[in-house]
Amino acid sequence: MTDHEVAIQTKNRALTKDFAQLFLDAEKEGLFKPCYWRIAWGIFEPILFWYLSYQLIFSSNIFLKILGCIFNALGSGRAGYTMHEGGHQSLTGKPNVDRTIRNLLWGSFWGLSGWWWTRTHTKHHAMPQRLEHDQDLETLPFLLYNSKIAKDPKQANSFFVLNQSWLYLTFHCAMCNLIWVINSCPMFMIKQRDYFGFAVTAIHWGLNYIMIPDLPSLIFIFWMRSTYIIGNFALAHSHRPVTGEPTHWVEYALTHTANIHPSLIVDWWTGYLNLHIEHHLFPTMPEFRLHMVQDRVKALAEKHGLPYEIDYYFESWNKTIQNFKKVAEEIRSST
Repeated sequence: MTDHEVAIQTKNRALTKDFAQLFLDAEKEGLFKPCYWRIAWGIFEPILFWYLSYQLIFSSNIFLKILGCIFNALGSGRAGYTMHEGGHQSLTGKPNVDRTIRNLLWGSFWGLSGWWWTRTHTKHHAMPQRLEHDQDLETLPFLLYNSKIAKDPKQANSFFVLNQSWLYLTFHCAMCNLIWVINSCPMFMIKQRDYFGFAVTAIHWGLNYIMIPDLPSLIFIFWMRSTYIIGNFALAHSHRPVTGEPTHWVEYALTHTANIHPSLIVDWWTGYLNLHIEHHLFPTMPEFRLHMVQDRVKALAEKHGLPYEIDYYFESWNKTIQNFKKVAEEIRSST
């Protein structure tokens, strides 16, 4: 081994030791234990929003109808956050129970398979922002987070990429969800014979038929819920650097992920995933407890000379949009 390789190995061992101690401390403090009333609320809240939506959306008053659409989209969004915890087994900590909650919520509120979601999301968690490993980076020809993702700049020289800074919220999030619904997820369910996924997806569209009065309302709801969830998730990674090299798992989380300053509103709006660095380091911890390890993760990053990025919510949006602009300009100048 070269001196450089020995130095990296020594650095990684020290980082592993310190993180393992941090993990053990969190475990001793009971930070991974389930909170059953929060689980119940996480399931009840989206149902409540959909119930309120159903009471309003058939109104002849246009403002009440729009409010009904907003409540429907919010219900789907809130279900998405609880589903996300179920996928990480950070609800009850019992795999079969959490997977069932994941499947029911993702299927009935989004028309998607929970099994499919976990398959793709696990790869992202293992190596966030790593080229050819993180499937969340595979967004061409519609979207490009970093010019390094495009092997050939001509591949990215499309109307959608060149205008992605303003198309992201107006078009890209909904298009991403539409591709999931009509292609990625159905193909997975067929290949894997995910019959339960098909069943809950059918429930979703049956509920949509009953609860949504017309096609314009359905399109508006689909766009809102897509933008709410996919838009918020992009704030954690899209403007962070990408890498083609393997590195320490803790270093992946700290270097390629960003946090958003917590507050009551931001915590609720983002489903506590504003502390996304901590989520990547402790994916099985109930997300409302992530703030309890935040200072210790900051100290770990500082000790090992690793970045710890945290911004306010709208600062994070500004960085995300500016990154889209920068990448589009890089593509323009290279073609």
